[in-house]
Amino acid sequence: MDRNIVLGVVVIAIVVGVVAGLLLYSPPNNTSTPLFISVADAYTGEASYLGGSFSNATGVQYHVASGGSFALARQIAAGSIPTTVFMSISDKAYYPSFMGNYSPGWAIGIATDEIVIAYTNNSIANNPVAQNIVKLFEEGIAENSSALLAYAFGNLTSGQVRVGISNPLTDPAGFRGWLVLQIAGYLYAHNESLYEERMLLNKGNVTATNAAELVPALETGNIQFLFIYKSAAVAKHLEYIELPPQLNFGSLQYADFYKQFVYVVGSQKFQGGLIILWISVPKNSNNPDLGFQFINFTLNHLNDLAQFGMTPLQKPILEIWVPQNQLPPQIQQYLSSGKFEVINVSV
Repeated sequence: MDRNIVLGVVVIAIVVGVVAGLLLYSPPNNTSTPLFISVADAYTGEASYLGGSFSNATGVQYHVASGGSFALARQIAAGSIPTTVFMSISDKAYYPSFMGNYSPGWAIGIATDEIVIAYTNNSIANNPVAQNIVKLFEEGIAENSSALLAYAFGNLTSGQVRVGISNPLTDPAGFRGWLVLQIAGYLYAHNESLYEERMLLNKGNVTATNAAELVPALETGNIQFLFIYKSAAVAKHLEYIELPPQLNFGSLQYADFYKQFVYVVGSQKFQGGLIILWISVPKNSNNPDLGFQFINFTLNHLNDLAQFGMTPLQKPILEIWVPQNQLPPQIQQYLSSGKFEVINVSV
């Protein structure tokens, strides 16, 4: 047989064999469980960034679900949303009062934030009162003038502007907004309830399940101001009034001062305190080991959160409310590492 013909037959046979092999073989499916991050609505950007970085490093797919911290806690406890890790802006969201038997018994504080009063060009453009409020706040803060700040809060609660304050029962930003008014009354009017009562009496507040739901109304000018976290204002490119440290819940210096104020709605009491972003693994996590893998990754990338307007904690806080022998082994290792500020609380 002609040598060229033989070679041709051999090549064709090889090609056919390879094609057949490809038809019979397919790459194995990625069987790893996806990472489900449930996160307070204001921190969707941070969670997506961390989830994306973790996915790039490990190949694990991730999904982010957001909402008010308290509402999310109830959904997680009800099993209505799959969750690997839960990132909340309130440690209380992890407590049995919200998560029942799925309360993890611990949470790690990773970064601080502060509350601001956001606005947009559209929200104040056609409202002279709103424009004057911004001016009063800017001058009052620059001059450290209690009188100007008293005028600013008086106008803010006059009913002549619409102010977004999310539902305190579903979103911690809501009770913090009302607490800002309490502290302002205490500091600038010697009457803790003055501005809170004025806001309610004048029907100046507009509410929603979470602060993010009110951003479109702010952008279109249907409301003039919105109590929201600074990191969310930065992420959503909003203008904002940065409040004095006594009011913004973001200063370590005033941590004990914040705790003096309590907002009560129905049977719920919400105490003031530092705004801290927490992370934990609920007891009904779809994959606890993956959850702790993500937490370790996050702890090694805390400084990345600064780009979102947050202040990473140099020594993360490990808050515990169950006996140590009930904690997961990973948390017990954290306890013995000496790398955390450990706080035991009673819930």
